[in-house]
Amino acid sequence: MAIFYDLNWLGLLIGAALSYALGMLWFSPRGFGKIHLAALGKTAACPPSQAARMALPLLLQALYTLLLAVFIAALFAVGFDMFCFAVILLAVLHFLGVLCGALWDRQNIRVPLIAGGYGVAMIFIIAITIHLTAIYF
Repeated sequence: MAIFYDLNWLGLLIGAALSYALGMLWFSPRGFGKIHLAALGKTAACPPSQAARMALPLLLQALYTLLLAVFIAALFAVGFDMFCFAVILLAVLHFLGVLCGALWDRQNIRVPLIAGGYGVAMIFIIAITIHLTAIYF
């Protein structure tokens, strides 16, 4: 339990917020949103009946982002050498997991590239934020 006292809570919260904000931009129409929807065979028009179902995935993504930030902050508390290796390994594993799942479901290759790319960017944003806040704060 002592490791929770050693976590960089400021970096963890800022990194989680920045990576969640990146997701909003990443999947927006100005980002990869149109390409992602087209690859899924969907349109941007969302009927009101489906809009209510969007709350749960957004909340689960926020929880996932926060837990990922806690995990990355715990890696940073262990030591910087291990931190760098573990973050790169985590990013590769995340991307491969998304890719394998999409290939298994026979999805368009653009879907895992966009979603996996976001996951990798999210991991690196959290890791860099935790590292920079540890240096400057």
